This record gives sequence, C-alpha cells and structure tokens, in this order.
Amino acid sequence: MHSQVDTNDLKLTLTGGRPTTTVAAGRVADALHSAGQAVLADFYQYFAQIRADRRANPRDDLATVIATSQVDGRPISEFEAMSYYVIVATAGHDTTSSTTAGGDADVM
Repeated sequence: MHSQVDTNDLKLTLTGGRPTTTVAAGRVADALHSAGQAVLADFYQYFAQIRADRRANPRDDLATVIATSQVDGRPISEFEAMSYYVIVATAGHDTTSSTTAGGDADVM
C-alpha cells in the first residue's frame, strides 16, 4: 500500500485495493494514522501466514529463524515475531530504494 498526500486539496490517496478517501483540512493526521494502521494490518496478515508456514515447514531462511526463535527457552511472542518481520521488510525496502536511487544518480 502506498499513501500520498496532495497538500493542495488535502486529498489522501490510498492504492493497493483500498478506495480513495478525501479528508477535510483538519483531518489529514487522522487519515494518515488510519492509513498507517491499515498498512500494519496488511503486514500482520502477510507475516502471520509466513510464520505459521515456517513453524510447520521450517526452511533455511530468515523467516524460519524468526518464526522459531526462543529466548530463555521460550518462543518469542507473536508481537515480537511480527516486529522482527516488519523491521526486516522495511529495512530491506529502504536499503534497496536508497541503493537504486544512488546508483541511478551515479549513472546520470
């Protein structure tokens, strides 16, 4: 999901299967907060499926390491696992975006 705020008419556009929403001037922060919650809900659904799969069918990958992690002999909580998945996903996205942008700038 991608969010874009057009400051001229304060229209918040959500893509990724969600409808476009127009918000009043004082409601932009609320709309952005709602959009952020929707993104986190999407992340949760996606990574919950991965976690369940990796616990049932372990592989040699980072998703399995997170899904089967333990601290002091106890599995990490669902919240902790989801937090690690989100950190890895967003860090990978940021690294790729920055590297691609920097590489494009060097070529030009």
